[in-house]
Amino acid sequence: MKLQTIHGMKFRVVSTTTIKQDIIRWSVADTDTTWCVSVFDSVTSSPLGSIWHHGVMSLYPGYMFDGPSGPTRDDSLSIGPAAWHDLCYEVIRRYGEKLFTRKQADLLMLQLLLDNVDKATAADGKPWYKRAWAWTKRKALRARFKVWYAGLRVGAAGAARRRVGVEPKYRVIEVM
Repeated sequence: MKLQTIHGMKFRVVSTTTIKQDIIRWSVADTDTTWCVSVFDSVTSSPLGSIWHHGVMSLYPGYMFDGPSGPTRDDSLSIGPAAWHDLCYEVIRRYGEKLFTRKQADLLMLQLLLDNVDKATAADGKPWYKRAWAWTKRKALRARFKVWYAGLRVGAAGAARRRVGVEPKYRVIEVM
C-alpha cells in the first residue's frame, strides 16, 4: 500500500490497493444477496473504497485516514490494517451493522496485523540465533497487537456508532 503523509488527516492512499479477506463476508447480510458498498468523496464524487459481499476490499487513491488509534504507534506493520479498519467503520457509521458487525471489522484488523507480523519476522532457512530472535520479536509484536485489539474493543464503540443527522466525511452509496 502506497501512502502519502498529509496535514490534518495523517495519511492518503496514493495507489489502488485490494485485499481478499474471509472475515467480512456474508455476516448479517442475506446469503443469497450480492452486495457492494462504495465510499465516495462528498465533494468530488470520486470512489475512495469498496467492500464486496465475497470478501474483496479495495482502497482507491485519495482515501484519507488518521492511521492507528489507541494504545499503539504508527509503524509499517499497523498503518495498512488501520486503513482497512477505518473503511469498515465508515460503512458501519453510515449503515449500522446491517452488512457486517463492528466485531468483524475489529477482527479483520487484528488478522491483518498478525499476518504482517508473521511476514516481517519470517526466518525460514536462517541460522538458529536469527530464528530465535525472530521468534522473540514475533511473540512481542503479537502481544502488542493483541493489547491494541483489546483496547479497541473497549474504547472504539463510539467511533463505529451510527450517526444520524451528522454530515459524513465521505458519501457512501450501495452499488448492488
